[in-house]
Amino acid sequence: MTVTPREMAHAVRFLAMDAITRAGDGHPGTPLGAADICTALFNRHLKFDPGCPQWPDRDRFVQSNGHGSTLIYALLHLAGYEAFPIEQVRAFRELGSHTPGHPEYEPAHGVEVTTGPLGQGFANGVGMAMAEAHLGPLHGETLRTLGLLSNTCGRFGLFAEALSTAELALQRTRQALGPVRPHTRLTDQERWYADALVRCGRPADAEPIARQVVIDQRALDSEFTRRVVNAMSCHAMALADMGRTDEAVAMARSVVARHAELSPQPSEDTIAFCHRHAVCLLPTRRVDEIAQALDRAEQLYRQVGDEPAVAPLRRQRMRAQLQAWSGDGNAALASLERLDDRTRHDHPLEWARVARVRAMILRLQGAWQAGLTVAREAVDRCTAVDALQVDQGHARTEWGLLLLETRDGAGASEQLTQASQHYDRAQVLPSLLRVDAMMGLARLHLLAGR
Repeated sequence: MTVTPREMAHAVRFLAMDAITRAGDGHPGTPLGAADICTALFNRHLKFDPGCPQWPDRDRFVQSNGHGSTLIYALLHLAGYEAFPIEQVRAFRELGSHTPGHPEYEPAHGVEVTTGPLGQGFANGVGMAMAEAHLGPLHGETLRTLGLLSNTCGRFGLFAEALSTAELALQRTRQALGPVRPHTRLTDQERWYADALVRCGRPADAEPIARQVVIDQRALDSEFTRRVVNAMSCHAMALADMGRTDEAVAMARSVVARHAELSPQPSEDTIAFCHRHAVCLLPTRRVDEIAQALDRAEQLYRQVGDEPAVAPLRRQRMRAQLQAWSGDGNAALASLERLDDRTRHDHPLEWARVARVRAMILRLQGAWQAGLTVAREAVDRCTAVDALQVDQGHARTEWGLLLLETRDGAGASEQLTQASQHYDRAQVLPSLLRVDAMMGLARLHLLAGR
């Protein structure tokens, strides 16, 4: 009997939820939302041995959001770790069991480290990764530490201190190598670092690093390899998040073409690159081209049969935008209403983005009062989920545009000023220019009102 990755992820969810229900306590959000990505990690990427949990050459998995510990227990049970039979999973939060609410540290059982105080797991992971960078070459191995973080981990000082330590380690590597470039070890570190910067909303910091990684990786490999294509994809997303749309689209299109040459058979990477191409195209409003990229990604997901739970929700949101731009706003709003219910609990960032798109469509339809209510809600959602600076800027821009339509110059100026500040932190220059122009219009309305 063949078990699909989606069925494995559902098994993780059901085990975790059963344990929480039985204990009458626990945090269900983490296992529900992260089951797909962790199933993929344990199935395809992590190197470990359930029969020897402390095998020195294993990869380390750090679950920094340790309050969602039923996730790691379900994963270790399904992976076959002796310390986690089904009886132990059922004994979640019982005195003397192997499954406390916050396991923190138990490598003999397969739990490398999790967070007690928030942010602790991330700091431990940085230290482990730095140690492995030194120990790996001694064993002739590339050792890795992979981590799962929550938004809340990033709100604590310990997180910022650990991140600065990781940045210092990269700086020391650069100093040790001096002018030697390209270098395999440095290129690998910089590629992962640039990708992390993009994902945490710092595209302007990521872009020059990603650009250099593409140059170095091509020099090292002497041709277009998968490593080069992955570096190009990271560079494309940094450009897109900065608002450099034309460059991002050209790079993303090249990534899709080069990857097709390297890997004729569809894979997870093929799907991801097609989706990223659509994301880069979105600001152009080229409806047919965006729809083709989304169709291609959806077709490939059906062939590969392994899709993260949030992926179809993102596509549905993007398709609603295409419907609105094509003049079918009512159908787009109906689609987003359904999507709002589906994202409310398990995908908070997507839930915030849905509200922002709804506000945009209502503005295009001239339903300004209804749009103001939704735009205000979008800003509240972005604040609640600690959304990226770019997302918060987009939400406040929509609110400001709606206030302009209702001739509320003072309110529009306030929201657009805050949007400008969000864009400034992310260094999104084209969006900054757009907001500056709208702020001028807001001031004109304000003067006219006087």
